[in-house]
Amino acid sequence: MTPTQGQKKSTNRDRSKSNPIVSDLRKVIDEVGEDRVLALLAHHEPERFDRTILVRFSGMSIRLCARCTGIYLGILSTVVLFLFGLRLPQTAEVVVAAFFPLPAMLDWSLDRYGIWKGANSSRLISGLMVGVSYVTLWARLFRDPLDAVVWSTAIFYVALAVLVLATAGTEKGASG
Repeated sequence: MTPTQGQKKSTNRDRSKSNPIVSDLRKVIDEVGEDRVLALLAHHEPERFDRTILVRFSGMSIRLCARCTGIYLGILSTVVLFLFGLRLPQTAEVVVAAFFPLPAMLDWSLDRYGIWKGANSSRLISGLMVGVSYVTLWARLFRDPLDAVVWSTAIFYVALAVLVLATAGTEKGASG
């Protein structure tokens, strides 16, 4: 290690001391080990970190699940668009609510069966679509708690997930 690298590392540590959240996270990492904390944040074990996106924050590297990152971005972007008054026509809303989760379900299911190993780009994009669908479904549910599209979509995807989990081997694939 060169002196410049060592100086940079101590600067990052000093910066984390001035931020209580980063400082507390650094203590947890030091106590339980970086791999365990990163697996918790990404909900993937280190051997599955290929399913994560590496984010650098305040001198630390944090891994986030690619699909979950897409979901959160989809939720955030859709809520922002809703706040600016953008509403989908009824037919488009049904399509988004019912069919946008399908690519993520296919990607996940085929991975569980060992047929397909998706890439982070497909996880991120399909996650984004799921996030858009979540907000659309929630908006429909708030308008009508007995909305048939909401409940049939929920039942369909839960049943499909249960079927995949019951029939796919546990060692071939994993979530995310």
